[in-house]
Amino acid sequence: MQPIPASGVVSSSRQKLGEPSDDQTSFKLCNGRPDDGSDDRVGSRAGNGAARRALTGARVDTRDGRRVSSDGEGNDAGSGEARLSGGDAGVARKPLVDPHQDPQLHHPEDAGQLIPRTGDRRHVATIADTRRELADRLREGGSESAALEARVLIEGVVGERDPDPFGELDADARARVEDFATRRLAGEPVFRIIGEREFWGLPFSLSAATLEPRPDSETLVEAALDRLGDRRQDAISILDLGTGTGCLLISLLSECPAATGLGIDLSPEACETARRNALVNGVTERANFQQGSWTVGLGRQFDLIVSNPPYIPTREIAALDVSVRDHDPALALDGGSDGLDPYRVFARTLPSVLAPQGTVVLEIGAGQEADVIALMTEGGFIWGGSRRDLGGHARAVIFGYPLK
Repeated sequence: MQPIPASGVVSSSRQKLGEPSDDQTSFKLCNGRPDDGSDDRVGSRAGNGAARRALTGARVDTRDGRRVSSDGEGNDAGSGEARLSGGDAGVARKPLVDPHQDPQLHHPEDAGQLIPRTGDRRHVATIADTRRELADRLREGGSESAALEARVLIEGVVGERDPDPFGELDADARARVEDFATRRLAGEPVFRIIGEREFWGLPFSLSAATLEPRPDSETLVEAALDRLGDRRQDAISILDLGTGTGCLLISLLSECPAATGLGIDLSPEACETARRNALVNGVTERANFQQGSWTVGLGRQFDLIVSNPPYIPTREIAALDVSVRDHDPALALDGGSDGLDPYRVFARTLPSVLAPQGTVVLEIGAGQEADVIALMTEGGFIWGGSRRDLGGHARAVIFGYPLK
């Protein structure tokens, strides 16, 4: 649908049902061999203990590479006077390893044969190991999507999607993983932690002054594009009220190549965040952002007006989930005593800034559809329908240009 995020941070819905997870694939093989105790290397054979790792303590004698048994004489633990099998008696043994290699680099197999473990990384903390351990911690902390959260957080640390599971993390990266784990266990949302979230297939940086873009708000983009139809190719103008990260305006500009847009937000920090996002997503020359209160001071009209305003009733904010209440800005949540204050402003002020044949698309909260329709029609607008979100709830309401 949309381009892959520039940062490489993966969408949270990338893995398809029924496909093996990254862990299922990554942990199946170790260095290209089945990790089942079998061994097809030179010198291994049935009965010599290749499937068992309980060893005698034999070590490599660096003088000639032979095993030194517990008797310290350099003899093999076998039959015959020299402890070799009958067929091997009198046959010189070739060194199995470079006699200059450090014997401590090898793990003894059993009394039958020394098998070097060249490239064995099972004792190194890999990205896959770290991700699995992080998922376990998050699961123990109560997460219902621990594996997914661990994947997103690790990719946020590494800075790329699907990193090599056998890659290693340096000390700084391991410290970031620990920091991320601590913050997530304290209730901070995953995408707040990594500082970015995908919306409409585009990457959006977050800040303390912005809401975290959520998939349900993509309903507004869909509704607006459907309403525009062939006008998507025209040089239309778009107004985004309460722009936050700029996700609505920037997503629409990415779909309307000749359009220009203005984003308004009461927070200067939010405006700066939106400017950065416009730059990252390649629409900075067609998007402007300015600090302001709704339509105050605007002296022009727009073909399309969109907004995701604050719509939570003040009394309900304290009961919100901690991930919203403690991490989304109150300015972007509180819609007044009944959650409808912004819509009252829109009904009164939008007629003067909406161009003829223009469209307004507003996001609403649960149970607000009838109230918002009533307010906007009283202001002279024509209700053009509603669009439901992923959960089946009315999320976007559409209005046409005023009758008066």
